Amino acid sequence: WNEVLDGNVLCEGAQGFWLDINYGNYPFVTSSTTLPYGACCLGFPPQKIDKIYGASKIYDTRSGTDPLFPETLLEDPELMSIVKEGCEIGTTTGRIRKTNWLNLDKLLVAINISGVTDIIISKIDVLENVGLYKLYHNDELFSFENMEYMQTHINKYISGTCKYVNTISYSGKVEGI
Repeated sequence: WNEVLDGNVLCEGAQGFWLDINYGNYPFVTSSTTLPYGACCLGFPPQKIDKIYGASKIYDTRSGTDPLFPETLLEDPELMSIVKEGCEIGTTTGRIRKTNWLNLDKLLVAINISGVTDIIISKIDVLENVGLYKLYHNDELFSFENMEYMQTHINKYISGTCKYVNTISYSGKVEGI
């Protein structure tokens, strides 16, 4: 093979970091890699990858079985309000996704192992609409007065521990963001 890919190519990965066969909670994983290096099987070397965009929701979700997402999450009224507001229904299964507060520690690990350069955190409008701002960090549940304080906390730890990240963006329908 003598041809070289040239120009801009956008590769989209399916699934999430913690469903990766090498890094996920085996056997509750998918059958392949979900990390950016999987794009190299398309015919170009890793040196050609300029940016790695990471996407995360402002809260965690899981379809299917995983002991890290027990069925009891479906009994928590605050989390169920997020399920309803965020329309968290499994695309393939049609089942309600188990939802939990963002685990910032796991997000930081995923960003660092993946080599993410630009992170996009979505669905902040869901938390705004339900008025709940919580996340896990260092195995402790933190509550915040508003989204601005929560974002400040997230930004501080991503900026301080993820050396390849250039930008942190938030998406949702919140005014001023």
